[in-house]
Amino acid sequence: MTAGERIRLARQVLKLGQRETAKLVGINFTYLSKIENGRLEPTENPSGDTVLALCRVLEIDPVPILVEWRRVPTIIKESLFSEEAMRRALEFARSPVERDPA
Repeated sequence: MTAGERIRLARQVLKLGQRETAKLVGINFTYLSKIENGRLEPTENPSGDTVLALCRVLEIDPVPILVEWRRVPTIIKESLFSEEAMRRALEFARSPVERDPA
């Protein structure tokens, strides 16, 4: 099942129309139609933040959709690239690897 199909199915289960869903998410309903029907160019895939908003409204897990469209929401980008996260990553990269003696 594609991301668009997951979104359409979730919307239908909740008995929401495209216009109502699009309004709740803050996108144009024609864009939602393109999403659901797989008529987007790869460069048109929704941002990570839009995926989160859609999934929140539709009460579905965003992870499979984020992975399929290779999107990262702003909140994750900010936490990954915070000064503290970068410091921890660099400390980890500099730490020696502990190996079991053979």
